[in-house]
Amino acid sequence: MTVILLILVPSCLASIFSLTIHKKYININYFFGLTMAVFTTAFTFYIAYLFLNKGLSFYFNIGTGFENPVICFKTTGPGLLFCLMIAILYPLAFIYTIAYARVNNMKNQESFFCFFHFTITSGLALGLSANLITMFIFYEIITLVTYPLVCHNRDLEAQRSGRTYLMHLVISASLLLLPAIIIIQSTIGSTNFINGGLFVGYQISKLKINILFAMIVFGIAKTAIFPLHNWLPNAMVAPTPVSAILHAVIVVKSGLFCLISVIYFTFGPHLLRNNLFTFYHENWLTWLAAITILIMSLTAIFQDKIKKRLAYSTVSQLSYAILAASILSYSSMKVAFILMIAHAFAKIILFFGAGIIHSYFHKDKLTQICGIGKQIPITMIIMCIACISLIGLPITIGFKAKYYLLLNAIKYQNLVLILIIVISTLLSVCYLFPFIYNPFFAKKQQNIAMINSLLRLDNFLLSFVMITCGAIVIGLFFMTDIIYQMLK
Repeated sequence: MTVILLILVPSCLASIFSLTIHKKYININYFFGLTMAVFTTAFTFYIAYLFLNKGLSFYFNIGTGFENPVICFKTTGPGLLFCLMIAILYPLAFIYTIAYARVNNMKNQESFFCFFHFTITSGLALGLSANLITMFIFYEIITLVTYPLVCHNRDLEAQRSGRTYLMHLVISASLLLLPAIIIIQSTIGSTNFINGGLFVGYQISKLKINILFAMIVFGIAKTAIFPLHNWLPNAMVAPTPVSAILHAVIVVKSGLFCLISVIYFTFGPHLLRNNLFTFYHENWLTWLAAITILIMSLTAIFQDKIKKRLAYSTVSQLSYAILAASILSYSSMKVAFILMIAHAFAKIILFFGAGIIHSYFHKDKLTQICGIGKQIPITMIIMCIACISLIGLPITIGFKAKYYLLLNAIKYQNLVLILIIVISTLLSVCYLFPFIYNPFFAKKQQNIAMINSLLRLDNFLLSFVMITCGAIVIGLFFMTDIIYQMLK
C-alpha cells in the first residue's frame, strides 16, 4: 500500500527543493524544509497510531511482478519506533540548524540542506525495510549522503576526515555485510525479516552461525564498536548540526537499528543464545561490547575538546544497547531499543549545547567554559539534564533504560554485565561531570565574553529546541509502557 510512502515523500521533496532553489531565496528554503519536516512527523505519528491502535500494517514493494522484490517496505513495531525517533528529532534538528547556519554565516547552505533532508529520507526508509537487501541499500545510501555533510567545511582536515569516514563504513559493509547477506540468501533462499528469526527451523552449523554473525557485527561499522570506531571521532570536524545527525538522529542509530533487527528478525535471539561461542560463560558479543564501553569511557575522560569527549562517550554509550542485545532474549531486545532512544535525545542536547557555546563564545574546550552558566543558563541547565540521563539518574529516560538493563542482567544471573554497568556508570560520571560543574561552580575565566550576540529570533529558536528536547528526555521516563507496547 502506497500510504507507507507518506513517511518518505516530504523529506525527499525538501531535499529536491533545497537543491533547486536559488540561495537568495534561502528563507523560502527554510520555510519549505520546516513544513516538510512537520508533515513527516505528522504522517509518521498517524501511521504509528493506525498500527498501534487499529492493528493496521502497511507494505510497499518495488518490483511487484517478481517473486521476491528487491526493495520492500513494511511497518513493524521496531521499525516504526525507529521512524518515530527520527520524525521527532527531524524538525527540532532542522530548526536548530537554521539558527546555527544564520548565526555562523554557514556557506553552501543549499547543498547542506539538500543532503540533510535526504539523510532523513534514507533513515526513515531504513526503518521501514522489510528485508536485508533493502536494509543494506539504505544503510549504504546513508553513508554516501552524509559524506558531503562531514566534508562540508571543504578544508584539508574535513577532506581527510571524510575519506576516513567513507573508507571505514563502505569497505566494512562491502567486504563483510554484503557477503553475509549473499550467503544468507543462498542458504535460506530469502532475506525477509521474520518475527523470531529467519533461521528458525533450518539446520545450520554452529561455526557458520558464528562466522555469519561476526561478519554482520563488524560489517555494520556504524555501531562504532571497537576496533571499528575511529571514523566517529574523526568526523567531529563537521559543523555541529552534522555531529548531531551523526550521533543522535541517523548514522550511529541506523547501525544500532540494523544490528538489533538482524538479531531479532534474521538469526533469532534464542538461536544465537544457544550457538554463539562463549568465554567464561559470556558470549563474544557481550565481551566485545564490554571492552568497547570501558576503553571508550576511559578515553573520553582525557578529552578536553567538547565534541571529542562527546564522540568517545557516544561510542561507549552505544555499546550499552549492544550489551543489552547480547543477553539475547526478547525482553533484552526491547531494552536495547529503549537505550537507543534514551541516548538519541540526551546526546542531541549535548551537541546542540556544544554548538550554542561555540556560537556565543567561540569556545570548544571544557576548560574554557568555566563560569558561563550564568550567561546561558537555559542551555547549560538542559545540558545538565542530558548528562543526568546519560549517567542514568531519575527522573529521566536514561534511568529507566539502565534500570531495565540491570533487571535483565539480574534475571539471567549475568554477573559480568552487572559489573560492567556499575563500572561504566562511575566512568560516565567522570567524563560527564565537568559539563555540570564547570559552567556553574568553577571559577570564571577572565577572558570569557560573548563574542556573538545572537539575534532575538535565533536565540528564541535555539532556546525552544533545547527546552523541548529536555522536556522529552524527562517525559519519556513516564512513557516507556508505550514503547514496550510497540515492541510486542
